Amino acid sequence: MTDEPKAWRDELDPLDVVYCHFPEEGRLTPAPKPRPALVLNVNDATSPQRVEVAFGTSRKTTDKFAGEFELTPRDGRVFERAGLVEESKFHLGRRAWLPYNDRWFKPRPSVPAKATPRLGKLDLSLDEKVRQRFVAAARAAGLLDAGRPPSDDEAIPE
Repeated sequence: MTDEPKAWRDELDPLDVVYCHFPEEGRLTPAPKPRPALVLNVNDATSPQRVEVAFGTSRKTTDKFAGEFELTPRDGRVFERAGLVEESKFHLGRRAWLPYNDRWFKPRPSVPAKATPRLGKLDLSLDEKVRQRFVAAARAAGLLDAGRPPSDDEAIPE
């Protein structure tokens, strides 16, 4: 018998950066390797809280495609506030709704004092150029379309 996933007690907000076992393409199970993910939407009406996250990676960050947004140490305070430790990119078109529990989200092991999976916050008010890059990626990923269909909040089981 396996243990039931435990919900994290801290609540997330859009643009929080978290450490997540984002599902591999075509699968509905947590990936073996956790990675950064960007919270796009939050559903507080469920228990555990469910969050829509965008896939993040620190690999091939110089290869950028439509809908991808990168953060580097050159982004200064925005990068620091996001809680990232290396250059990363987020694919805003590759999203999933996940239950905010310890099956899908873990604290980063290199930061033992961190008690939650939240790494930081993408604060777009700190740098206009970073905000413009994010808006361009969001537009390319269809996040700013008025006709965008609502996300399927039941896509990934607990």
